[in-house]
Amino acid sequence: MLLSATNLTVSIHNQIVIDNASFQIFAGTIVALMGANGSGKSTLAYALAGHPLYKVEHGAIIFNGNDITNLEPDARARAGLYLVMQQPPEIPGVPVLTFLHESYRALKGEIAIEELRKKSVAALEAVGLSQSFLDRSLHEGFSGGEKKRFEAAQLLLFAPKFAVIDEIDAGLDALAFDAV
Repeated sequence: MLLSATNLTVSIHNQIVIDNASFQIFAGTIVALMGANGSGKSTLAYALAGHPLYKVEHGAIIFNGNDITNLEPDARARAGLYLVMQQPPEIPGVPVLTFLHESYRALKGEIAIEELRKKSVAALEAVGLSQSFLDRSLHEGFSGGEKKRFEAAQLLLFAPKFAVIDEIDAGLDALAFDAV
């Protein structure tokens, strides 16, 4: 089993959103969680990733055999759990290549910038983005589809053990949907 939760209760701003949920996800499987707006899908995604606003009131999250319930988000990411956000934030002044370099170093270890550039270009091209994105500010001026393609490129580059993907299809046209 790759990821499981047992009796998971999660709150945000002191309001319980997920109450006593349990599940098991095995390696190599794809799980789609569907439900109405406000039903807790994104809350679950953020709780799994360790977002500080989403408090685990009760229960446990086990990832790859280890209890990660109280781990910080960066420790969860280093363990191989990756969150593709529904609305990634714009960060003006932070070049995409710098972001990718720092992220890669934190997740995978040292890498020469030229080697990372080569890997990044391949990941960007795989999702239909030009290498010029490496010189832009992070998500600044990206269309909705470009943000989602860039998130998919990061999945290819970082190759996590488990990805929680929150509405990867939001804002995508038909061509971008196929690329992602």
